[in-house]
Amino acid sequence: MSPNNPYPPAHTATVFKIHGSQSGGEIGGKPPGGDDLEARIKRLEEDMSEIRKDLKSLLVDSAEIKGKLNGMPSAESIGHLRGRVDSLPTTAKVASLLGIAVAVITIATKWHDLWPPAP
Repeated sequence: MSPNNPYPPAHTATVFKIHGSQSGGEIGGKPPGGDDLEARIKRLEEDMSEIRKDLKSLLVDSAEIKGKLNGMPSAESIGHLRGRVDSLPTTAKVASLLGIAVAVITIATKWHDLWPPAP
């Protein structure tokens, strides 16, 4: 452990020699990363172009979704509609009204049978 470094060697980063060869020769030679560095960079560039295409597609899709959401009714209008729907008559109310209407029509048509005219 050096006097300026309070951390033990297990916690420090490993330093790699970038310039020069591994044998300590002169600077130059092959770049770090091995012989296939050019192929790896080309593959990364191709993958990046695919990522860009996917990102553009996602941007178009999100714009379409945003447009659809802007066309949707607001919570206020949905609440207003819900109040109107809740005030509509239920099946029981409609059946009661229908029964009353049938009773009134029956009484009206049979009035002369129920209460004959006075002699």
